[in-house]
Amino acid sequence: MAIALEIGVATIIFYDRKNMLASITNRPHISWLILVYDRTAKERFPFKRKWYTFSYERASEEEIEQIINLCCKKKESDFPPPITSPKISDTQISFSVGVSNYSSRKILNYRHLFDFIPDYENNNCHKAKPTQIPFFVNLPEDAYYEDENEKPISLLQVFDEENQKSGRHGLAIVKDMPESVLRFDPAIPIRKELWKTTDADIFALFFRQFKFIRNSRWINSPCHISPVSKDICHARLPIQEDCMAVILPFRQMYSNDDRDNLFNKICNIHKRHCPNGHPTYHWVNDYKKDFNNTLNSHPNFPIQNCKINNQRYLNAFAYGAKVIHVKNNEEEPVYDLKYLLDNFQQEMVIMQYHVILRSLMSPMSMIVDVLQKNVGHWINNLGWSGWDDKLSGSEIFNC
Repeated sequence: MAIALEIGVATIIFYDRKNMLASITNRPHISWLILVYDRTAKERFPFKRKWYTFSYERASEEEIEQIINLCCKKKESDFPPPITSPKISDTQISFSVGVSNYSSRKILNYRHLFDFIPDYENNNCHKAKPTQIPFFVNLPEDAYYEDENEKPISLLQVFDEENQKSGRHGLAIVKDMPESVLRFDPAIPIRKELWKTTDADIFALFFRQFKFIRNSRWINSPCHISPVSKDICHARLPIQEDCMAVILPFRQMYSNDDRDNLFNKICNIHKRHCPNGHPTYHWVNDYKKDFNNTLNSHPNFPIQNCKINNQRYLNAFAYGAKVIHVKNNEEEPVYDLKYLLDNFQQEMVIMQYHVILRSLMSPMSMIVDVLQKNVGHWINNLGWSGWDDKLSGSEIFNC
């Protein structure tokens, strides 16, 4: 029915779906923890934990098959391969970025087939039996909430209601939830006389490069490493071709070169023309600070005690590895790359590089839709000069 594979202290089980579906006794026990927003409570953000279990009695065979498929991994290849390095310690720590083992959101279509179990955590009668495999519905933290009447409620709606409870007026603006600020009308711009066609071109280039990165194979590549003592027991990292493809677009986002530095340039242009009373003014400025703080910080995961900051780390790969021509024969990136490879394991050095890039993607992702809305309004609706004709507006704004 299942094959167990030991990896360090963890055991991964490959499930045989045919057996699970054919035998009632082998069918997994499926549980779902739902956070419930209780409007009747006096405390702030009163979330209750409620456990539900899947009811096989109320589901058709087709629905049962769908639920099992949506809850667990679909392919054995999704699991890391067996350890090939010698086992040195009983303790293993795994680092992963960019790969989430969430259940499919389609499982929300079957919410009505899950029954509430009071006092689930202390009630062994409703937990998996020895013959059953325990499965859990695992959705992203902000994906699904309910109110006290078992009706879906968005996390943004919760923030709005909490905002009103505290006596504040208006809609809540929530960090890392761009939909909270996108609800407002586009900013009415100021200082039109300072706007130039080259400003529009800078925005167009930023949107194009961001779209390229977001749609790249690199962003969807597995990034996983499991160190054991001084040896690397397992690493799955993006392939070289996919990494090379995004080095230049990223460099254009952060480089201090006058021709690049796209992220800071678009933030500064937006600040020049967006009134400071509009919610998007502070939203964009805050993420500009996050972006630059990331560049100026030192690596701390998975590499620690690194003497160079994140921007120099990225330059070590771009310039030190001779992927991009070094300006003015600058030697610092070459020395930095040698320092990294001399002092840290190569797999860890590569992993840290991907961690930094993904950290930069976060602030970019948080402002791109906001900028598209404001700048698109200024150009398309207010008649401000647009970008070069070779950069079509419909294409640029379709990120």
